[in-house]
Amino acid sequence: MQINGAIQFDQSTNETNATMSNDSANREAQTEFEKAAAELDWIVMHGYEDQPLQEGFREKTKKKIQENPFIPIGCIATAGILGMGLVNMMRGNKRNSQLLMRLRVASQGLTVAALLVGAIFNARKT
Repeated sequence: MQINGAIQFDQSTNETNATMSNDSANREAQTEFEKAAAELDWIVMHGYEDQPLQEGFREKTKKKIQENPFIPIGCIATAGILGMGLVNMMRGNKRNSQLLMRLRVASQGLTVAALLVGAIFNARKT
């Protein structure tokens, strides 16, 4: 009986030691993360007069449109062609509806191509 008690005692100390080692590993990982974050504190986007720049939705959208204006043009064209095709479909004009749906697919393809070309040019800039 004492052997079982001793074994149970040893198991509980092993569990306690494992818990303590996990806690120390967590603390070490947390301090390493804090050190890495402290090294990156110098990275701040600055605007005019060294004030941190808070870029909102409109500013980001303007910047993206200036980087590659063909993507929004293609999206608007695709949506317009789709709308016209749906109107023709509802009116029963099958020939124009089919033509506009094919044109929509071509427009989508050109938009994706513009996206890829813009991504390649932006990758080469950096």
